[in-house]
Amino acid sequence: MGGKQLDKDILVKGLNLYSPDTAAFVTKQTNTFVNESTYNKTHYLPGAQWIEHRGKFRSAISDLGKITFLGYYMTEIEAHLAWKKEKHRIALQLAELESDPRIQHELRTMWWHEKQTETIEFEEDE
Repeated sequence: MGGKQLDKDILVKGLNLYSPDTAAFVTKQTNTFVNESTYNKTHYLPGAQWIEHRGKFRSAISDLGKITFLGYYMTEIEAHLAWKKEKHRIALQLAELESDPRIQHELRTMWWHEKQTETIEFEEDE
C-alpha cells in the first residue's frame, strides 16, 4: 500500500484493535485530517474558541496543519456548526481520494447528516 497509513479510528470509534474489519489503509492526508478532529485544546466544542475582546466565538479549522478562520459567531454552537460544515466539505473531497468504499462512506457521513440536529442542555438558575 504505497504511501498509505493503517488507521483504526475511522471505521470503529474508540476500539483499540487492528483487524481487517476495524482498520484500513488510508492516505496520509485523510489520517491527519481525521486525527486533527479528535484533539481539542479548549473546553469548548470543536472548532469554537471564545475571543474575549470581541465578545464572540471564533470558528477555525485545521487542514494538514493549515488554519483557516471561518468567522465570528454569537454562540458556541454556531461556531461549532460552521466548523462541522467545513469539516464535512473537506471530508467529501478526501473521500474521492480513498480507494476503500468503507472509508469513502465514513468520510461522507462522519461530520454531517442530512438532518442536522444539535441539542444543548442549559441549567436554569434557581
